[in-house]
Amino acid sequence: MATTPPPPGGLPGVRPPRAAAPPASPPAPAPLPAPLPASVLAALARLEPALPAFAATLAEELRAAVPALSRLPRVAVHDLVLTLHLAAVEGARWGIGPTPAQLQVSDRHVARRAELGIGVVDVLAGIHLSQRRFADAVAAELGPDATAADVLAFTRFGDAWVEELRRHVLLTHRDVELELARGGAVLRRLVSGGRVDELAVQGIDPRGPLHLTRVRPRHGEAVWATEASLTGVLGRAVTGWLDGTVTAVSAAAPTGELPGHRVVTAGPLAPADLPRADALLRTALELREEPGLVRLADVAVAVAQAEQPLLGALLAAELLAGLDPTDADHVALVETVRCHLAGGGRQDRAARALHVHVNTVKHRLARFRAITGTDVQGLPAALAWAAEVWLAAARRD
Repeated sequence: MATTPPPPGGLPGVRPPRAAAPPASPPAPAPLPAPLPASVLAALARLEPALPAFAATLAEELRAAVPALSRLPRVAVHDLVLTLHLAAVEGARWGIGPTPAQLQVSDRHVARRAELGIGVVDVLAGIHLSQRRFADAVAAELGPDATAADVLAFTRFGDAWVEELRRHVLLTHRDVELELARGGAVLRRLVSGGRVDELAVQGIDPRGPLHLTRVRPRHGEAVWATEASLTGVLGRAVTGWLDGTVTAVSAAAPTGELPGHRVVTAGPLAPADLPRADALLRTALELREEPGLVRLADVAVAVAQAEQPLLGALLAAELLAGLDPTDADHVALVETVRCHLAGGGRQDRAARALHVHVNTVKHRLARFRAITGTDVQGLPAALAWAAEVWLAAARRD
């Protein structure tokens, strides 16, 4: 008895991903090349029950082979792999391309990846690897007696089916990137020294003072969700996706934390200082490994060291002359100087930080001055920078 293809609905047994953006309405499935031979359809039918295990293995391979995909939860990669391969088997059975509902599921996944800053090249690389592995699995199921005609027929079907999917991936990813870029374009002009008049649209005085904040989205969180959280602690702000971070220019500093996020902020700033502050802010964000909110002033020495390593090395050579980074006693002297400066020049605070008696701190500071000729009170900022550079070199040695 003749049958008809199932209506274009969801795939049974597959948990749909969380919608990241309203999907577009794709066209009806297009007919693909000539129907597949019965031997290929039989091989696909035998392979279908093993697809969940196949998808689990392939998901791990994808996350290892395409570094950007490792930012996604395993279950998200597995869901999409399983969904698409079940859809491909269904398409092979009826000789059609992806159905509208199947493309909508794919579009939601692709939109979410775009929001996470995963480029379309990485998404397409994942599709290409998936197609190769599925072709290998079908060939293995066909066995050594498979004819060249069988292999060629499945290859043609796979290429046509994936091409339709690839076209939708490109369109969806582009649409989401354009949407994200609207806010990013304004920010790009602001941090590049362009006119700041656009701030007035958000009720921000373009004359300043201003605050600049960058956030690295939490693992697996969509850009729009991070942006909403940031706006909640900033108030009036121009926000958007810029250089892989959610970035904001606001009239006020953040009033609270963003749990689980790496956040760096600078301000108050004059509008003309935005470009220079942004360069330092990006360096500070790269140096941050733990989640939490830090102000640029709090990590100024580390940022200066990263931005101007030669200057830091010259300061260390000048201010810490005579000290040997391989000598444990000398390392203790410099560590004491660092804690002394970090404690505002208070010897009791340095003693508590080092878990030693205050007289030990006093003795070490005197010995430090005797060896180097440097007064620990003379150039505190420069000496703090030099000490950090020197200690970093000592740890490497």
